[in-house]
Amino acid sequence: MYSWGAQAAIMVYDVTNTDTFAGDKNWVKELPKQASPNMVLALTGNKADLASKRALEFQEAQAYADNNSWLFMETSAKAAMNVNEIFMVIAEKLPKNRPQNAAGAPDRNQDMGPPGEPAGQPQPVLQQWSPPCVPLPLPSPP
Repeated sequence: MYSWGAQAAIMVYDVTNTDTFAGDKNWVKELPKQASPNMVLALTGNKADLASKRALEFQEAQAYADNNSWLFMETSAKAAMNVNEIFMVIAEKLPKNRPQNAAGAPDRNQDMGPPGEPAGQPQPVLQQWSPPCVPLPLPSPP
């Protein structure tokens, strides 16, 4: 696991497999050792489209997330359900100031300017993000 300097983490478990939920519980014990104190954490149950195979109830995972003050959402990568939404919710919770490292100091990488420009120049902070638009080709007439 590498999370040094990360500002957010998503712990994903499979709603059809309780072992993955238990694995997330172990994984989060490592985060405080490397993580920023203000890291945004989200617990995400994937494969929510497989309701008939569900092994972990929504309420159990929600309670666990609530008890730890984490964001929580169920998703389905296959059905594209809540995948963009979890990232948007996390982005809204990220600090609007310069990121800090685990020791609370400004992140060294934030002072690096674009190639060819001197380091140490203030870099703009992303205030609002919107997904890129990619034009799709129009179908050819019959």
